[in-house]
Amino acid sequence: TDQALFYKDKDSLKHKILAIEELDGMNGAVYSIRSIQSSKKITIAYTGK
Repeated sequence: TDQALFYKDKDSLKHKILAIEELDGMNGAVYSIRSIQSSKKITIAYTGK
């Protein structure tokens, strides 16, 4: 999903190449990918039950 990167372990993408196979799949993930590129991290706020 477009938010899958937010739930990866902290170092799970360290020294990895992120390949997006479909343009449609990337459209929803553009924010998180750009955030990783610029600030080297991504965060998400959510409410829990």
